[in-house]
Amino acid sequence: RNWIWLLLLSSTPKTTKCELLETILCADKCQSGCKSYTTNIGTCYNGQDLFPNDPSWSSFDVWDEVMDDNDELHRLIFASKDGTCHGTPIDDFRIPLNVCVGPFGLPRPWGTLRQLQ
Repeated sequence: RNWIWLLLLSSTPKTTKCELLETILCADKCQSGCKSYTTNIGTCYNGQDLFPNDPSWSSFDVWDEVMDDNDELHRLIFASKDGTCHGTPIDDFRIPLNVCVGPFGLPRPWGTLRQLQ
């Protein structure tokens, strides 16, 4: 039975503290048409649950963690759609923090992500 617990424990990313991430998405290279979002770091979330009907967010679950050097975000995308981040990630990205990056998808393809203390 111990192997079942190990499997369950290893299926979701871990972090030791919960912090916040501010994501500012913009229509034009971080200059105009911007909208701000705040999500948790180190906790599974579903963007459509947090921001219903906002086309900037997919229906897939997301897990964000800040890398040890604090200048990069590691974003894991899961096939689950219920805020559980169940299973193995289907995609992952490393996104620089505190700089304008993109393009992401429409309607706000450019953005700046920063860790809030």
